Amino acid sequence: MAAQVADDIAGSALQATLPRRPLLLPQLLRAVNDPETSRRELAAIIARDPALAGDLLRLANSPYYRLSAKPVESIDRAVAVLGTEGLRRLVAAAIMQPVFRVRTGHFPRFPDTAWDHAFRAGIAAETFAAIVDDSDPFAAQLLALLLGLGTIIVFRAAMERYVSQGGLAPSPELVAHLIDSHAAHAARAVAASWQLSEGVLAAIDEQRPDAGDGALSPLGRSVRLGRLTGALAVVRSGGGVDDEAALATLRAAGAPGRQCERIWLRLVPESAEVLQKRSV
Repeated sequence: MAAQVADDIAGSALQATLPRRPLLLPQLLRAVNDPETSRRELAAIIARDPALAGDLLRLANSPYYRLSAKPVESIDRAVAVLGTEGLRRLVAAAIMQPVFRVRTGHFPRFPDTAWDHAFRAGIAAETFAAIVDDSDPFAAQLLALLLGLGTIIVFRAAMERYVSQGGLAPSPELVAHLIDSHAAHAARAVAASWQLSEGVLAAIDEQRPDAGDGALSPLGRSVRLGRLTGALAVVRSGGGVDDEAALATLRAAGAPGRQCERIWLRLVPESAEVLQKRSV
């Protein structure tokens, strides 16, 4: 089974299963990078895709992005509240989210958990890039989301192989091994098919398990720390680790202490009270 899935991921058949580049992605990226684009023009582009607009508003009202008690109820309001940088990050997440909606009879919670990890990892990677590594925050967030997408591609390939075996029960350990081994390769294939930059492709290569522990580029480091932070945040939300252990793990991985705690609180805002009591 492992060999068959590995062949599926490495072979030409993978190209036929890659998600297409979202149609609005190039236009949106040009718009958010053009200082001449008005808020009204940006809102009009987003409003052309009702599903994207709905996802954008849901994310804008999440604890990670909501800036006030007043809910964000319109695209115009989202553009005004978040600003250009915030909107860039939110648009990337909103575009990616539908790809994580996978129907499966086995491990039904996995797609939602994979999205939770990718989303939190994207926020953490973007913040590490901005305040620690002086790399491109948007590229870091996009990379973390792409690696999450690679996870879903490998998961889907494994489930399809199990279905073809006629009733063989999927092994959680094998599926986890396949994801660890091949998610970065699948993510790179997506990035290449979407014609993303060579810098993005190189940073994805740095996330491969066979890349070793050599020197990472600033972008690659931001992504690696972001994915670790996102994973710890997901585990913490399920009660599998406490704040102290999570922060100790991040510091041991090379995350600077003060910035590390700041990023952690953005991903796990409910930790603020616990950490405040610790410092008293």
